[in-house]
Amino acid sequence: MTISATCLLAICHAFASNTGITPDDRTAPQIVYLLGAGGDYTGRDMRTAHEGMGVTKADLNALVENLQAAMREAGVPFAAQNRLLAKLAPMSRDVVER
Repeated sequence: MTISATCLLAICHAFASNTGITPDDRTAPQIVYLLGAGGDYTGRDMRTAHEGMGVTKADLNALVENLQAAMREAGVPFAAQNRLLAKLAPMSRDVVER
């Protein structure tokens, strides 16, 4: 099961509403790429993109909770949510600085 483009847009909208963070035009393509739903991700790697931001484990946990809320709001099935989170989890070591 994959997340449809419509659902992905709903997730991005809900995420922005919940966090005040507006996903840019690199966010959706990266999620589509991670899920194997086609396309290429040509953005920066996560370490480079988040370098110097001082992201903490607590920051990342809060972001994940907001992402989960956005996916629930968008009607993404629980199993699909878990698949996406499993793809994102290894990136934490590249994003968390302290």
